[in-house]
Parts: sequence; C-alpha cells; structure tokens
Amino acid sequence: MKRDMDLVRAIALAVEERPTALGGEELEVPDYSKEEVGYHVNLMMEAGLLHGTDITSTADTVPRALPSRLTWEGHEFADAARDRGRWQKAKELAAEKAGTVSVSVLVELLKKLMSDSLGL
Repeated sequence: MKRDMDLVRAIALAVEERPTALGGEELEVPDYSKEEVGYHVNLMMEAGLLHGTDITSTADTVPRALPSRLTWEGHEFADAARDRGRWQKAKELAAEKAGTVSVSVLVELLKKLMSDSLGL
C-alpha cells in the first residue's frame, strides 16, 4: 500500500479535533477504507506524528492501530497543513520538483509557505 499524504493530513486533523486526548476507537475517514486508515495511523506512529495502540492481529492483511493523540510534531504538521490552499500549493511544488517527498520535507515546505504568507 502506498503512503497517501492527503490521508495523513486528514488523520492528523481528525485526531486533533477529538474532544479527548485518548481516542480508543478506530478512526473513520470519509472515502478511505478501515485498512487504509489503520495502515496510515501505523505509519504516523512510526514517524512520531501520533501516539496510538497497534491492534494488528494475525487475521489482518495490513497493520491496524487506534490513534490516541498527536505528538508535538503531529501538531506542528497539523498546524502547517491546516490551510487547504497552502496544502495544495505544497503538494504541487513537491510533485513538480521532486515527485514525492518525506513528511519532514513536506512540513518544512509548508512552514516556508506559511512564513512567506506572513511576510517573514
């Protein structure tokens, strides 16, 4: 399964919006399967963007996890990616220049676009 940065963004924003920091249930994201969401929650845990619990069983075909809360880096990512226009611009720039980029490079690009919009 390929990493989908739009799904990573959607998960970060959804976890941030939860009323408590301890989710405890599988996250549902419109237009994505439970398998896709679980896989990406696991990736985000590995990347240090969120804390959660791996619930993968031997019957699963992909990793599954329950997200609990964003880490500091996860909040940084959510803040930088929140604005849809800036998100689209960063994705276009990344695709144009490199094809694909890592989360850390994408966050830096988003932060630069945010700084530029503030005139910093």
